[in-house]
Amino acid sequence: MKFTLSGVLLIVAALSLWLTLGHGEPIPVVIEADEASITKSYLEQAERWTYDVEGQRSQVLTIESAKQLSGHPATFLTGLTFEGPDDNGRFWRVTAGAGQLKPNQNELHLTKGVEVRESEGNGVLTTPRLRVLMKQERLVNRAPVKLTLKDSVTTARGMDIDMRQSVVKLLSEVETVFYEG
Repeated sequence: MKFTLSGVLLIVAALSLWLTLGHGEPIPVVIEADEASITKSYLEQAERWTYDVEGQRSQVLTIESAKQLSGHPATFLTGLTFEGPDDNGRFWRVTAGAGQLKPNQNELHLTKGVEVRESEGNGVLTTPRLRVLMKQERLVNRAPVKLTLKDSVTTARGMDIDMRQSVVKLLSEVETVFYEG
């Protein structure tokens, strides 16, 4: 008798649960993709060229890989090398592990191991991040900067490099250590 009463109660409970779940509005299943995380375009091993008024190639941006996401105006880049001449025919070379190209602002924001070299120079300038203002041909930041030459090391906070004129301005907290040699 106990088993029969327990079985009947179990069947009644299951039936009422089934009838209860069967009524009411169905629960909508909505899957929303984060629009900024959907890859819109992707490329590998590319070069972006800029030409001067005479039609000569003046700037080259080499890219290991690039990804543009839907809903985001910037292009995310890895393995970057940016090269361009100054007014005296010397070339600047800027490298970085990662960056963002903001085409509507004509800016390249670099991060991860940023290095700046002048092709004929003996020094290297390193910094954690850097903005390349491509139309103005300037490199700017407010981050720590280290300029290493064969006989000195200069540290500073912030810089402004005019790549056309080959003029480097270190903005604050400038300190130089000279080595004899």
